[in-house]
Amino acid sequence: MTELAIATICRDNPEGLARTLASTDRVRSAFSATQYVVDGSTAAYREQMQAIASRHPGVQYQWQEAAGTAKAYNLALKTAVEPWFWILNSGDELIPEFNLDLLFELMSRSSATVLTLSIIDQDGAVTRRPSLPFMWPPVFCWLCLLASVIRTKELQAIGGFDPEFPTTNDAEMWFRLLNQRHVTLDVISLPMVRMEAAGLSGNRAVAAAEAIRMIASHKGMIFKRWVQSGMRYFEAKRKYGRRMRTTKTGAKS
Repeated sequence: MTELAIATICRDNPEGLARTLASTDRVRSAFSATQYVVDGSTAAYREQMQAIASRHPGVQYQWQEAAGTAKAYNLALKTAVEPWFWILNSGDELIPEFNLDLLFELMSRSSATVLTLSIIDQDGAVTRRPSLPFMWPPVFCWLCLLASVIRTKELQAIGGFDPEFPTTNDAEMWFRLLNQRHVTLDVISLPMVRMEAAGLSGNRAVAAAEAIRMIASHKGMIFKRWVQSGMRYFEAKRKYGRRMRTTKTGAKS
């Protein structure tokens, strides 16, 4: 069985799909990855999109009536049987110089649930990580879905992506996934993907309003984790105080 499933969603964008599949040819050939293309194209483009997909070995094409990114992601997630799941949308590209040997070494040896790397944005800048105290809660979605490899079963276990959040379903997913106590994260600050400019949200006002709604829907979780973080001060004080007293008692005896 292959180790990696690559999910690529597309719609009426033959040039973008061709670029994305060309960039991942070496992943599928060298590491036997499977790429699931979920196409929501209109009738005018459907045959062309399917023809592009058929020219690349290791690609499985599925057409689905366009109903938002979340449902397309979930179709690929439902189909995937590989241990690791990576989303690379049509138009976005795996950068040629990225070290695939390193990625697959991490996938085979890391105990983490998520391996998250960096992207190169439309301006040619590499995304920057926030400092550790500002990583949780991920209200500004510093994790980039397109440069994150996630254990498939863990993503399936939380139900994948929520269609109620058309623009911010990736950010909403991170809240649910990373809130699981057993889920761990490896953060690697190496650029992996070059993001297509058109892939960014075009209506910032709509995206911002949805982000506020998404954060509000998880306010209970955020508050709970905030309280738990504060309580760790008292937990640490008790633990180290007990250790100090035990050490002093042992020294006297």
